[in-house]
Amino acid sequence: MVEPLIKVEHLTKIFSDSLTEYKALDDVSFTVQSSEILGISGPSGSGKTTLLSIIGCLEKPTSGSITLFGENVEKLDDKTLSNIRLNHIGFIFQEHNLIPALTVQENILLPLTLSKKDPKGNEKKVRELLEKVGLSQLEERYPSQLSRGQRQRIAAIRALANDPKIILADEPISDLDPDNSEILLAFFKELNEKKGTTIIIGATNPEDFKGNTHRTIRLVEGRLI
Repeated sequence: MVEPLIKVEHLTKIFSDSLTEYKALDDVSFTVQSSEILGISGPSGSGKTTLLSIIGCLEKPTSGSITLFGENVEKLDDKTLSNIRLNHIGFIFQEHNLIPALTVQENILLPLTLSKKDPKGNEKKVRELLEKVGLSQLEERYPSQLSRGQRQRIAAIRALANDPKIILADEPISDLDPDNSEILLAFFKELNEKKGTTIIIGATNPEDFKGNTHRTIRLVEGRLI
């Protein structure tokens, strides 16, 4: 049997302060195979963002475990986790997180620069990626000069620039019109088919996946149903 690329086992995440306690995830278990496109649906507050953050090594669970590439994340040191985040996982956040002082091109080049890979051909690669999502004319603009939908597509391209093995996309089409949603989802599918990229997409409604996932699961109040 092939070892899954991602293994989530009995994952629980509790947020608390001096007055209240909130269970964002409640005993969640599932696996994701290499080259799979998995959709995670669920209403706002269901735990999708928390789950993606833990899979991406941005947060730690209260209990349970995450295994990536055959390694238990809990046993990895900070340097190894940082390397995984930079070189092997691409994040697409709901809030875009583009750097205001950098142009579109500079925002996309940033992860390539940080990874210290051979810079030869990077600018050409950025132009090709922008062309894929219909934004090749916006290279020199700043985030403040873009619409929310354009910023979302730029954030997606930045996540893909480093050729990650895993893409974690949190509501990637929430700010896009139907046509651009189709373009971005088709681009995900192309990456999956040509490069074997494993992709996890979080969305409020299952209909948002538009048939572009291999499998879907659903979260409600932190529980997998």
